Amino acid sequence: LFALAGIEHNFSEVWRSEISFGLRRVRIQGSDADRNESGWLGQGSLERRFETGLLRAAAARELNPTGLGLLTQTDKISLSWSDRIGPELSYGIDAAAFRNAFVSANSENNNERFYRIDARVSYALSEDWIIDGGLGYARIDPDLGNSARSRSVFFSARYEWSRLLP
Repeated sequence: LFALAGIEHNFSEVWRSEISFGLRRVRIQGSDADRNESGWLGQGSLERRFETGLLRAAAARELNPTGLGLLTQTDKISLSWSDRIGPELSYGIDAAAFRNAFVSANSENNNERFYRIDARVSYALSEDWIIDGGLGYARIDPDLGNSARSRSVFFSARYEWSRLLP
């Protein structure tokens, strides 16, 4: 269970920020007894708009499921840049660092650090068809176990249905 309250503010036409804070309460069911754990959550960002681009810095503390029946508390910092070179061509670069701490009865020392950087390019073939491509690199460094690295390449074509909607 968690709740967040926040505010957004436009300082000017080019500067914008968001900030929110809240509390979390997790009930952990163990083999011998149940226990409750509380903590804080939050997120904040600062954006700077340029004529054709956007620079955004953000930090957050979130609660996320792992898919294995566990929860993690994730601390994240990120920086992203996106720009439009012309009417058809745009690009972006994103970088992020995460620290995951498992929220469970027997995972006191099982933390992970995760780093990711992505670059992408989009080209509009027409008003409706867009092709995208990108590269990604990720690395995970757990306290227990081996580190892992990932490199990825993607290409996609998409059709935007916005022209059909009223």
